[in-house]
Parts: sequence; structure tokens; C-alpha cells
Amino acid sequence: MLLYFVPELRAAPTLDQVQGAGLGYAFDRKPAFRNTEAGPGGHGVLVARDSGSLLDCNEVDWRQVPAATGWVGLRKGATVKPDGLKRDRMLDGHRVELADSQKWLVPVARGFSEEDGDLRWFCAVPTRLTLDAEGKWSHGSVVEVYAPLWALAQKWIDCWTQAVETIEKKADGGLATTLEFSELVNGSIMALAANYYLGPVEADLLGLLTYEIARDILDALVDLPTWHDWAQKKTQAAG
Repeated sequence: MLLYFVPELRAAPTLDQVQGAGLGYAFDRKPAFRNTEAGPGGHGVLVARDSGSLLDCNEVDWRQVPAATGWVGLRKGATVKPDGLKRDRMLDGHRVELADSQKWLVPVARGFSEEDGDLRWFCAVPTRLTLDAEGKWSHGSVVEVYAPLWALAQKWIDCWTQAVETIEKKADGGLATTLEFSELVNGSIMALAANYYLGPVEADLLGLLTYEIARDILDALVDLPTWHDWAQKKTQAAG
């Protein structure tokens, strides 16, 4: 399993201290910990989501979180299953096979549903319910924790809209994207992190991504597999 290291501490770390070390994304409750004098940054505390992961801390491949003091470690030769990193509450979506040859559940943030033979999009992430002056309830803004995911989905679908417009104008084909390479890759990790306890360092240690897979993840985020299935059925019916 994955391990984490916070340097210089000697007592049980608080969630604020874990957050301050750049590891807050990996913990939503007080972590198990063990003091060590042989961490990648000297003395400090090893932390994990369960105490069993702290029993054997030998031969760990450590990577420091960029621009932070915390470290992420993976035991050499260890295999991490998606179920071992899943969050207590997961968003429904599509299973995508990553570069580790395992299928991970990518949440759908902007979904499609068929109505009267046409596809219509909808917001698939949780939204707050609001009460109007007449006492009627309706869907309001996206819940804050999912707002970045919704914004990413909106930006990626805009890329596809640009691609369709480009093809219709018979210009150069392919996916026109306003996302830079790093933004695209980090966006795919953000999508995975909605359902799993992981960040960029974990994705690197586990060898999860290729550029093509990162795009597949974002396609799943905006429910393009549903759109492709619907379009194929329409084509077959017309043919």
C-alpha cells in the first residue's frame, strides 16, 4: 500500500499538519502514524489511512510532493488495487482501463440522457437544493467540493465543441483543445481523485497514465461513451 511521510514531527499529526505538508488530498480523517528516524527527510512521522500499512516500511520508493514538504511512498514490488484507494462516497461513471491494466471508476460530471430520441446533457455532480418564494424546490449551484470538477468538465466539452466546429468547416481534423499538456494530465488526475485517494505523485508511482489515457479519462468525465453509443445506434437505425 501507499505510505506518507511528514518530516520533523514527533507526535500524532493533525489534519492541518498533514494538509500543510501537501498531503491533505489523501486524508479526510485523522491518520494512523508511527515515529521514525529513517524517513526520506530524516526524522518525522509515517502516516497512512490504516495502521496495518505501517507494519512493514522497508524498501519503500519515496517521492516528494512538488513544492511541499510531504512525501509519498510505495513499497517496492507492491501492487495497489483501485478498491484499496476508493473513497467512502464515490460518484457513478465509467470504468476506464489505466496503464496499470486495472479498471478505475471515472466519475461523470456532465452526463447525457436520452429524451424523445435526442440526447440532452445534465449536471451529474451533486448540487444544492434551493427553495423559491413559492415554496418549490429546485437544483441550485454545484456543491463546493465538486465545483472544480464541474468546471473541468465544462472546459473539456468546450474542446469537443470546438473540434466539431472545426470538422464541419472542413478544416484540420482532430481534437482542438485549449488545455495545455500539464493541465490536461492534471485534470485527468483531478477526475480520478474525486473517487480515489490519490494525487499526481501517486499516479506517477503507480504508473497510471499515458497521454491517450488522460484524454480517455476526460472523455469519460463528460460522458462521451454514452454519446458514442447513442450516435452508433442512430447510424445503424438510419442505415
